Amino acid sequence: MAAATRNATEIVGVDGTRRLFAYSPPAVPPNGLFVAVGLDKTSALAAIDRSTARVLGSIALGVALILIVTWLGGRWFLRRPIQELVDATGRWRSGDYAARVAGKGAPPEIATLARAFNAMADEVEDRARLREEVHRTAVRMAEVLRSTTDSVYEVDGDWRLTYMNQRASDLIADGRDLTGQILWDAFPEAIGTEIWESYRRAMAERAPVAFETFFPPHDRWYAVRLFPSAADGGQLRLASYFQDVTERRGMEERLREREARYRAIVETATDAMVVIDGQYHMLSFNPAAERIFGLPEGEAIGRGVTLLMPETAPASGGGWFDEVSTNRVPVIGREVEGRRRDGSVFPLELSVAAWTADGQTRFTCVMRDISRRRRAEAALAAAHGQAAEILESIGDGFYAIDADWRFTYANRRALDAWGKRRDEIFGQIAFEVFPHARDSDVYQVFRDAMAGGRVVEFEAISPIFKRWTSFSVYPRAEGGVSVYFRDISARRTAEEALRASEERHRTLVQALPQLVWTCGVDGACDFLSPQWLAHTGLSAEDQLGDGWLVAIHPEDRTRLMAEWRRSVESRVPFDCDARIRGADGNYRWFKQRALPVAGGDGVVRQWFGTSTDIADAIEARDASRAAKEAAERANKAQSRFLASASHDLRQPMQSLFLFVAALAPHVGDGQGREVLGHIERGLDVLKGLLDTLLDVSQLDAGVMSPSIEEFPVTPLLDHLSASYAAVARGKGLDWSVEPCPWTIRSDPVLLGRVLRNLVENAIRYTSRGAVSIGCRVVGDALRIEVRDTGAGIAEDQIERVWDEFHQVGNPERDRSKGLGLGLAIVRRIARLLDCAVDIVSRPGEGSTFGVVVPLGRAADAARPPPASWGAPHRPSNHGAGRCALVIDDDVIVLLGLQRMLADWDYEVVIAADAEQAITRLKAIGRDPDVILADYRLREGRVGTEAVARVRTACGRMIPGVILTGETGAECRHEVAAMGLALAFKPVTPQQLSMMLDSQTPVPVSRA
Repeated sequence: MAAATRNATEIVGVDGTRRLFAYSPPAVPPNGLFVAVGLDKTSALAAIDRSTARVLGSIALGVALILIVTWLGGRWFLRRPIQELVDATGRWRSGDYAARVAGKGAPPEIATLARAFNAMADEVEDRARLREEVHRTAVRMAEVLRSTTDSVYEVDGDWRLTYMNQRASDLIADGRDLTGQILWDAFPEAIGTEIWESYRRAMAERAPVAFETFFPPHDRWYAVRLFPSAADGGQLRLASYFQDVTERRGMEERLREREARYRAIVETATDAMVVIDGQYHMLSFNPAAERIFGLPEGEAIGRGVTLLMPETAPASGGGWFDEVSTNRVPVIGREVEGRRRDGSVFPLELSVAAWTADGQTRFTCVMRDISRRRRAEAALAAAHGQAAEILESIGDGFYAIDADWRFTYANRRALDAWGKRRDEIFGQIAFEVFPHARDSDVYQVFRDAMAGGRVVEFEAISPIFKRWTSFSVYPRAEGGVSVYFRDISARRTAEEALRASEERHRTLVQALPQLVWTCGVDGACDFLSPQWLAHTGLSAEDQLGDGWLVAIHPEDRTRLMAEWRRSVESRVPFDCDARIRGADGNYRWFKQRALPVAGGDGVVRQWFGTSTDIADAIEARDASRAAKEAAERANKAQSRFLASASHDLRQPMQSLFLFVAALAPHVGDGQGREVLGHIERGLDVLKGLLDTLLDVSQLDAGVMSPSIEEFPVTPLLDHLSASYAAVARGKGLDWSVEPCPWTIRSDPVLLGRVLRNLVENAIRYTSRGAVSIGCRVVGDALRIEVRDTGAGIAEDQIERVWDEFHQVGNPERDRSKGLGLGLAIVRRIARLLDCAVDIVSRPGEGSTFGVVVPLGRAADAARPPPASWGAPHRPSNHGAGRCALVIDDDVIVLLGLQRMLADWDYEVVIAADAEQAITRLKAIGRDPDVILADYRLREGRVGTEAVARVRTACGRMIPGVILTGETGAECRHEVAAMGLALAFKPVTPQQLSMMLDSQTPVPVSRA
């Protein structure tokens, strides 16, 4: 490797064999390649040695002949030929193998000797030429191996490395010569790998093997070619030629990644991408093309591109496709007409590039549906027109200048400010129209903005009309600037006045009792009044910026700072309570308030804030709040008590009603009948009071829940009219209900209660005139109004009428005017239904009460109303032939019901529970026609369960009425699910009679 020239030498190999080794070092052309060729010396020189032996034998024979001839011949006959022979021998020995003996005129023996000598010289010369040829071959082999790009090494049958070129040494052995080592000892990591298997297979099969493999210890890929061969003596050898192909493999991997990315781009592209061959047939068709043209890929492949773009049909040898192919200049953004599968045409933007694969021309076409762009361009054109209209209507002057300082546009306000017409400035250079503007500071700013491509906003005295002007300069992408300007002389004058007043303001601040402070637009404090400094006992230097936070109570800092930052960022007033430490170390509550102070241009310039001591007010507020909470707790406790006591309060009332009804047939005319009438009226008043009080308590305790549904308004209003028209006319009032063909969404029972209370209230407080009901749609809601011409309500009483027991004009608490709970119940139920109620009233003119209810679907308007909204029922006391089963665990109520039903000619069966009821029914041998059951029975049983068991025992559905003192949703849901009627205790005999008449079927007797 270090030699300067080609050469040959003789070396002894590791097997003891002498070899002739010809080599060419890297420094000798071809540069960079080390080539070496080795030949077995014995094999290479065998022919030469044989020739040498023959020559030497011939020489010996010739010498013997010479001696004989000399001994036998004459001296003059031998001298000249022998001398010629001696001279030729000397020249030959000196290396001149071209020397020969002529032997002319010599005796035959000398001539023969000369011929032998010449033959020997020919052999020696042939030998020299052969050795020279061997040397040249070795040199050439060395040059070949030196110049090869392969790394080469050879192993014998024992896997011993017998040869390794320098490239192999550098590549796999860090430059070390591993000749003589066992291959697997030198590279133990290769054992068991693909390298191991391939080498063993090549050696065993004596056949060439080629493969590529990754060798982890070297972190490289190798391409390996193995060539087995037999050396002299039949010993097997294996030559390995290998190259480092890591870079190629990396390139292949990157190529595969690029191909995958290309496929991903093609498959996900929003533009159609189609590859076309030289005959303009489609070879590929991506999903976007399928979507744009409405053509499946299978129908497109192999067909002509004119299927998609008729105007691309080759008029003469391919049209502009040939132009793209010939010039190799792609077509970009050419607009053509596309055709979809359904025959519809649309504008298409086409880009085409030509390329060659396997000697064939291909075209890649990228097609974009520009239908939306066309619509957008039309919209943009319209927008430009609108923009011009907007620029003409804005309050600022506006003009545009191109890169050559020529006017391209000016709105009317700018022309009026300059006193120019459009034809006087359009296309004119600005400095020719306004020469004095060139030397102004305004021009310098415009030039910097145009050169720097940045927006500039500034205020200066206009060099054109000599007034303070605000300028906004916007560079344009195509060069030039757009300028908005406004005369701000008045604002600047106001700012001067404002600055003059700031000193007066500061003096005023110092006279205020509150702690006063100001902050910049970024929220950093820049002023603290003497009052603040005196209260905190800290210096202004320590508290400016965010230093004032040190005076805020640690528990309030985070909350206060968050509110302050929110106000600063959103420019909304700041209001927050926090504790501030005084100079004595004690904290007092202060209300922090601040307002943004904006300049004449509306931009916030400063924040002005005050801190007001509210410690005394907070103490009073806390005391008031505690008292209010205590009162509310007491009120709720009372309401819960009344709600839970509903059943116990209603039971004795129910007994009184039943026994009074049972007593009525036994009291004759006269004074007894009059007393009984007074008792009945007193019970009615007591029932009304108890119902109202319990309703209020249930509403306050939250035990009443609405059942929301959609229903038509008309039946509800018809029911109200049927119930109260006669009452109103009985007082001499006009009564009317306006048509209301809408459907609403609410609880029909609770809403009916609200309207009944409002109607009763209107009739009660109206002595002359009229009471009416009307409705109108307000947005997505219906407003139902109850109007009267009564005394009206004074403005200071409107809110108080919603309070419990408050009545306008009833200081003596006349019970004939109600209890003062009707409107309180209205407001509570309205809140429960999430409805709004309001009053519009004028003293002496009457009042209008409104209820706003969500509208429902118009399709439900035809749905029949609930049965309870029908015409008023006329009670009937005829139960002849009917059997009534009464189940109640209260003996007094049970006996009262038995007596009253018996007076109505019912056959009555009484029982305390379901088991007793079934037993007694079996005893009389008939099924009941109606069942009356109390909801709450003994041992946690309920009346609905008892009705279900009796129905099961009788094998049919029997109508019934559930009596209860509870108004909870659970009870109502159970009763409704079983198809029963529900009566709330205390129920009057008339109410009970009406329910029984509507429930009782034709009598059924058991056979």
